[in-house]
Amino acid sequence: KQGFCNDFRKGQSSSSSSSTSEPLSPKAPFVVKPPEKKHRLPSAYNRFMKEEIQRIKSANPEIPHREAFSTAAKN
Repeated sequence: KQGFCNDFRKGQSSSSSSSTSEPLSPKAPFVVKPPEKKHRLPSAYNRFMKEEIQRIKSANPEIPHREAFSTAAKN
């Protein structure tokens, strides 16, 4: 393992070895997608925050989302 790390570092530091390595192709290789995850139901906290942020935004539409979230979290 240690030999691999040393070779890897040497390969990166010298420009001649990096030019002889595989060129980066513009095409992305075949990507294996993970299986669909089962989504959990929102918790009571998640439901509260969603409703509270909507309430705060409706009362004060120009407030940034970050501030609305902070205000909702303090309630």
